Amino acid sequence: MFDSTCVLILGHGPISHSIGLPDVACEKAFTDADKAILYRHILPESFWKLQRWLQVGKEKNYSKAWETIDLFIAQCISLKHKFLRDNMLNFVFAGRDTTSAALTWFFWLVATNPSVENKIREEIITKLLPKEDNRLRLCFSNVNDQEMKKLVHLHGALCESLWLFPPVSMQHKASLQPDILPSSNNIGANTRMLLGLYSMERMETIWGKDCLEFKPERWIIEQGGIKHEPSYKFVTFNSGPRSCLGKDMTYIQMKIIAIAIIYNHNIQVVDGHAISPSSYVILHMKDGLKVRITKIRV
Repeated sequence: MFDSTCVLILGHGPISHSIGLPDVACEKAFTDADKAILYRHILPESFWKLQRWLQVGKEKNYSKAWETIDLFIAQCISLKHKFLRDNMLNFVFAGRDTTSAALTWFFWLVATNPSVENKIREEIITKLLPKEDNRLRLCFSNVNDQEMKKLVHLHGALCESLWLFPPVSMQHKASLQPDILPSSNNIGANTRMLLGLYSMERMETIWGKDCLEFKPERWIIEQGGIKHEPSYKFVTFNSGPRSCLGKDMTYIQMKIIAIAIIYNHNIQVVDGHAISPSSYVILHMKDGLKVRITKIRV
């Protein structure tokens, strides 16, 4: 995802997925920045600002990460065109981290629920009608957004994984003036609140008694279409005026990858591989996802 997003936004790819898995300094810099941002949510503001002034701890790594990122973007600018650094950074950071984290959880959930995997694969075959020759290319040659909307089980599985494992696991909000929350709690002006989306999306009071189950059909209406939940309930992409501008592009990107892999391969999680979330702002899978891939089509 890091490479594809860099090519899309910057016109240049670091080829971090090439044979030999080369060490890409910019990719590591994003991880260091992610860790520092998490600590800024946890530690008192005065503490991390002191670390930044003294250039120690996570704040020292954060400063070095920015230097590396600036150098990488400067190289891209020299190769292509001139962009605003902050806008490019937001696009690359989001695409590299959130989408890759979302796909990791999605493939784990699908691989551990064979009936869901079979439904998605059958749906691809019946709705997209891939031809017999050059299957992989033909899966994409005539598939647009309208065609992808026919894949309701795929969409439901993606929504379910994004809901159970929101890529951005927390959000930071602050009140402009005194207010009363829906919970009847009074808050003063400039009160900072940390919203734990990972926990919120698993609340029985919001989603029902099956809130911890992986049920893609939760997102499918009786008539067979896609069920749309309000953004204030399904907050993975934020809500209201703060809704993610890249939501539609994210769905398309994930569907393209899911179609290519599920249609052509079986995914089996390695026995004994422990699965748990990592402690970052972006909800990565700790130690990654170890799987065996079996090709089912030539």
